[in-house]
Amino acid sequence: MKRSTERFLTTHTGSLPRPDDLVRVMYAKEEGVPVEPQALAAQIRAAVADVVKKQRDAGVDLVNDGEMSKPSYATYVKDRLAGFGGTGNTFVYQDLADFPNLAKRVFGDPGRSRRKTPACNAAISVRDRDAAEQDAVDDPGGPEGGGGDPVCGEDPGDGVAHGR
Repeated sequence: MKRSTERFLTTHTGSLPRPDDLVRVMYAKEEGVPVEPQALAAQIRAAVADVVKKQRDAGVDLVNDGEMSKPSYATYVKDRLAGFGGTGNTFVYQDLADFPNLAKRVFGDPGRSRRKTPACNAAISVRDRDAAEQDAVDDPGGPEGGGGDPVCGEDPGDGVAHGR
C-alpha cells in the first residue's frame, strides 16, 4: 500500500464518466440484448486503462477503476449476488425538493430512466465468484498491466440493496 509521511495522499470515490460506446453496450445488456462477453470485457479493460491513466496524469495517488465494469454502483449488486431478483423502490432524494433545477438534472440523467433498483427477494448467495477477480485482472497496475501501484476497487454499501 502506498503511504506518505510528507503529505496527504489523494484519491476519490465513485464512478467516473464511462465512454459513450461502453455505456451503450451496458444499457443494451441491462435491457436483455445479447452482448458478446469478450468484446465487452475488452471495452472494459480499455476504459479502465484510460481512466487510470487520466487519474495518474492528474496526480491522483490512489487511483481506482472508476467503476467502468459496472452499469451502476447502485444496481450491480444483482449481478454479483443472487437473491436480488425483485424490483425495489426508486431512490427518492428528499433534499432535492427545495432545488427543482438540480432535481431535473439528477432525474433527467438518461441512465436513471434505465436503472432498475434491485430488491432482495430471496436468500443471498454469491452469483458470480469470478467478477471481483476479473476486476483485479483489469487493473492496469496489477500483475498483468505493469502500470504502477494497484488500482483500488469499491463495493456497494448496505444502502444500495432493499428488501421487499
